[in-house]
Amino acid sequence: MMTRRDDRVVSGLYSGRMMAVTFEFGERICVVGMGGKTSFARALGATKGLDVIHLDDIGWLPEWTVRDKAEQLEMMSDAISSSGGGWVVDGNLSQVEAELILAQADTVVWLHMPHFATWWNITWRSVQRAWHRKRVCGENYETFRHILGRESMIWWSLFNWRASHRKIERVVRGSFHRARVIELRSYGDLNAAYDAIGADPAAYRAP
Repeated sequence: MMTRRDDRVVSGLYSGRMMAVTFEFGERICVVGMGGKTSFARALGATKGLDVIHLDDIGWLPEWTVRDKAEQLEMMSDAISSSGGGWVVDGNLSQVEAELILAQADTVVWLHMPHFATWWNITWRSVQRAWHRKRVCGENYETFRHILGRESMIWWSLFNWRASHRKIERVVRGSFHRARVIELRSYGDLNAAYDAIGADPAAYRAP
């Protein structure tokens, strides 16, 4: 089935060689998708001097306990209000979160990466985090027992990728926002976006 045309979405920026592309990032940016969004959100925040709001840090309490949804929304709203008018939000949004946050955004960066590349990136990152005992999602840690279980990002990205992609696409193409959407469909696209903001990907790679 063909996806309907959406004039807000700019995609297909890289096709095996560097192209002359003008990336127009605003001051209220949402970075969504899979395969490097946290690192790119950090880079955007650093190069544009904007606060970065990580939704995973809000959503998770210690011991991988999900925070109450109403409390999450209140904390998200407070974080945006205290940001001084400019911000970068890192995280995939539910419909309710999107109506709160995306409706205020002027730019959405959508990492719409190939499935296997995304899965491999998540797997390698999870193994590194477990090996080095890196803290993630607030006060939580990934362990080898955790990453090999059915609740892990490795399992989730392998078996739930398509459903998650459809959910993200519905939010990105929702009628409740008028933000410009920059769709990055490959790591070539993502590297071109890093080049456009003058950032080295290695310097912002998520731990």
